[in-house]
Amino acid sequence: MNLRGIVRRSADADLVYELVPNLDCWFGGVPLATNSYGFRDREWVRPKPPAVSRLVALGDSILFGPGVDIDATFLRRVEHAASERRARRGLGPIQTLDFGVPGYNAFQEAALLRASALTFEPDFLVVCAVDNDDQLPAFLARSSTTGEDDALQSRAEFFLGPDAQEKAEKVRRIQVDPGAVSEERVPREYRRMTGFAVVETSLREIASLAHERRIPMLVTIYGPQAGPDHDPCPHADRHAAIARLGTEAGFDVLDLHPIFTRVAEAHGWRDIRALQLGPGDPHLNVEGHHIVADAIVERMAALGWLDR
Repeated sequence: MNLRGIVRRSADADLVYELVPNLDCWFGGVPLATNSYGFRDREWVRPKPPAVSRLVALGDSILFGPGVDIDATFLRRVEHAASERRARRGLGPIQTLDFGVPGYNAFQEAALLRASALTFEPDFLVVCAVDNDDQLPAFLARSSTTGEDDALQSRAEFFLGPDAQEKAEKVRRIQVDPGAVSEERVPREYRRMTGFAVVETSLREIASLAHERRIPMLVTIYGPQAGPDHDPCPHADRHAAIARLGTEAGFDVLDLHPIFTRVAEAHGWRDIRALQLGPGDPHLNVEGHHIVADAIVERMAALGWLDR
């Protein structure tokens, strides 16, 4: 199963697309199951079970965890480790809810929080920011090739509309550089979703929704370029802007770049490709997920989330 096969159009124009509910298939070389709400997680119940604290996580494919078994993803590891620590204090478990959808950006994550995530009564909120959160969601950039551009209105229609199977070969020929999508390649109806100003606005909205409900919030930042060959961070200005926004809007920020760089230096690596799925694929492998989980749990402990 490929990405086109596990998503469908969303009735919510701000989400554009969503994962298909109740999937039971293979994706990225590992089993993939989605719950009845259309997320890669166990079935969730409402209202929240007694004595359980819920941690809702928003993000894209880094959170979703392609190529990694669900129990090895960093969010599931956070659940196990945090619950063990809380049990030693006589507290109930933490249940993590994975709202990660491949290709989502910050705009969609804010929309997803509004639309459904808050209805699951989170006690804690983690937003998994990535360096391309200012870019278009998956499927939405027009091709830079004139012939391809004439054939579609947007990549959403191209992937999710009629005759998608017949167009599969054309899909493989479309190459979009996520860091260089010019405005003319963005369908007009989606231009409101792009740009770093939209990232900041979306994070402010998420923080405001969390603050209204007294939900503590942590933003993690992941970029695939880390290690001595990428120090200082190529996107240090954006990471610093998110940190400043956290101070203003009242959320904590965990920048994973220095953590991964220290791991790379300790192993004598020039970069973190050994912690990614493979050449050209920046998604984290099992060991990479383990590192992120440890970092998040330690930050949760420092913030007092494991004591309440």
